[in-house]
Amino acid sequence: MSKSDIWSLGSLLYEMITNENLFNYYNFIYIKIYEKNELLNELINKKIKTRFKELKYFFNFFFQFDLKKRKDIYEIYQESVKIYNFYSNKLKNKEKILKKHNFNMN
Repeated sequence: MSKSDIWSLGSLLYEMITNENLFNYYNFIYIKIYEKNELLNELINKKIKTRFKELKYFFNFFFQFDLKKRKDIYEIYQESVKIYNFYSNKLKNKEKILKKHNFNMN
């Protein structure tokens, strides 16, 4: 998988999570011309709530203008497993709390 595919994958994941396009014609051209990571981070932060900071960090794997800094698919896979485990454990802990207080899960 090429580094440009990694960028596209990041865009696709963002759209799947937020149900919105990350880029429109105007901000994409601006970002591309000026290589503005700050604007990218602002767009992502606006949609991804602070409680999902792991996802915000994860998007940095995809959206790097310097190809040497952009992660490869193996690194992305490793990080996605970490994120999955993090949120899975978080849900399990909340489930335990609910069961402890006799809340019906169904």
